[in-house]
Amino acid sequence: MRKEYVVKEVCILKEFIDENMKDLSKHKRKSLLTNGVIEVNGKVRTKYNYPLKVGDKITLKEKEIPTSLEILYEDDDIIVVNKPSGVLTVGTDQHEDHTLYREVSHYVKQKKASNRIFIVHRLDRDTSGVILFCKNQKLKRMFQDHWNELVLKREYIGVTEGVPRKRKGTVIQYLKENEQYLVYATSEKEGKKAITHYEVLKENGVNAYVRFDLETGRKNQIRVACKSLECPLVGDKKYGAKTNPRHRLLLHASLFSCIHPVSKKKFVFSCKVPSDFQKMFK
Repeated sequence: MRKEYVVKEVCILKEFIDENMKDLSKHKRKSLLTNGVIEVNGKVRTKYNYPLKVGDKITLKEKEIPTSLEILYEDDDIIVVNKPSGVLTVGTDQHEDHTLYREVSHYVKQKKASNRIFIVHRLDRDTSGVILFCKNQKLKRMFQDHWNELVLKREYIGVTEGVPRKRKGTVIQYLKENEQYLVYATSEKEGKKAITHYEVLKENGVNAYVRFDLETGRKNQIRVACKSLECPLVGDKKYGAKTNPRHRLLLHASLFSCIHPVSKKKFVFSCKVPSDFQKMFK
């Protein structure tokens, strides 16, 4: 994809980028020149102080995003995909080049350039599984304003280090995030309530294959719940895991059920648990 601009007043290249590409983050704008994707009159320019004159043509050559999207469902209002592990849902100032949001956005824009997508909920970078995007802002707001009425069930499968003492139970916590982006359990007064139901489906004496049902949707909710059970998720060093035999966090969003805000139909979206999870229980 290419975007073209015409210089309307004398300036340097950095000033032009900052003024005309405000939709990009500051970090992204800084990386454009070093990545060699800015052309002036057909030639790549990499210096911030490169002088521009009226009439110069600026071209932004956006890198094509390879897509291997596994689309679970799509209509005029929503698109549901199976997110792979290791991919951010949406970018940050530090990381934004390869995100699920960009892949899905690129996919819908191939059909029509004006198409857009909107984030309704997120999965952690290393969590795989079902995630839903809306195709218009009104629908996104409907989901967010009526989440508890529209979202009927969210099921996850995880593999833990150790086996919970009780094979089935509910973890109720009040969660808060510190300056290092670590979520922890605190008092009812300070934190937001998180309710996590769990059930051990299999175990091998060392690990447990666990189904989680969320009654609330807090950041890192399952990961903190597992820590409190003294059975952190495999690969989750942030919350106490000691080993990582599969080189990823073993957590997968296996099912997402909701009422479609437009058609009012009930949908159940699901995707298979990665084979790596099962291999530990053979």
